[in-house]
This record gives sequence, C-alpha cells and structure tokens, in this order.
Amino acid sequence: MKVLVLGASGKTGVEVVRQGLAAGHEMTAFVRSPARLSVNGTGLVVKTGDARNVADLRDALEGREAVITTLGSNRAGDALIGRSTAALLQVAGELGVRRVLMLSVARNYKATFVIRLLGRVMKAVVADRWAGEDALMHSSLDWTLVYAAKLTDSPRTGHIRIVGPSETVTLRSRIGRADVAEFLLACLADSDAVSKVFTITS
Repeated sequence: MKVLVLGASGKTGVEVVRQGLAAGHEMTAFVRSPARLSVNGTGLVVKTGDARNVADLRDALEGREAVITTLGSNRAGDALIGRSTAALLQVAGELGVRRVLMLSVARNYKATFVIRLLGRVMKAVVADRWAGEDALMHSSLDWTLVYAAKLTDSPRTGHIRIVGPSETVTLRSRIGRADVAEFLLACLADSDAVSKVFTITS
C-alpha cells in the first residue's frame, strides 16, 4: 500500500516508516527537514512541508492510498493538530483518499491530582488535539483513532493490550513506540478497524 506518514521524523513516525518499508509498503515520509529523518530504504519517498499547509499536503498525498498521522505538539499556540487535520480532511476529500489513521494521547487517564493539574497546565494543547480528533471522527473518511499510553523507546515486543471501555490508564501505563507502530500498520488494511477508537498499552 502507498502510505503517507505525517510526523515521520518523530520517534514514533520513524518506527511506522521503518516497519512499513519492511512490510513491503511504499512509504512517503512527510517532514519539515529531511535531515531529521533517520530512516531510508527502497520504497521510501520523502516530502517536505508544513502539515497545516494545504498545498504542501496536496503534493505529498497525491497518488497515496492511506495516511498515518503521528503528529504531536506541546506548544499551545501552534494549533498543529486542529489545523493539520482540517487541511488533511480537505486534501483527502479532493484526492479521494479515504483511509486515515491518527495516533493520539490516551484520554482515559485515571483522574488523579497530577492528571487534573496537567490538564489545566496543558489546556490549550489538549483542546487543540481534541479538536483534530473530533474533526476526524465526524468526517466521512475511513478513519481509525489510536490512543496510546505513555510512549517509551523500548524494543518491539509484540505485546499490545487494547484497554477496555470501562478501564482507565495511569501514569505508570507504558507502551513502546515500536509496538504502537506495529498496531497502526496492522490496522491499516483491517476493515474491522474502520470508524473505531482504540486505547492501547503494553
């Protein structure tokens, strides 16, 4: 499959690109700076630009069949997730690309004092992320939303647990980026994953 990865130079994005290439997919890595992309190989296409820019996204998405977005930001003012999702929905609609997978931060943390405090401190960042997620879920695309517990750089284990709807995760919940990438790629061609929300941990 021909897959566009947004946030491809980030730690999780790199894992998605690396594992996708190993699985035989043609991966297009969308980055701001090619120098930050620490992966290469046959089947890799590199596109540069700003994910909030419609023209940049259109150029990167042309000829692709699916999108995996691993974008993230801790800067309150950049509205990265909301604006990039709006641009993606516009361009995907124009080009007829239907399959979109989004990685996000788990929402269902146990409501401890620390979690409530972080929610207040990061209020604008959280609101931006939720705006992007909600826009995707209310679109007509074939979307999948994956919430991950705290990400680590641990090696790929293949041990991925889907958190039940009545469960919560805690600050001790962890999952390796390599395992998250494996899960995202497994969902890619799984029709049962369309219009589904998953929370995963190790």
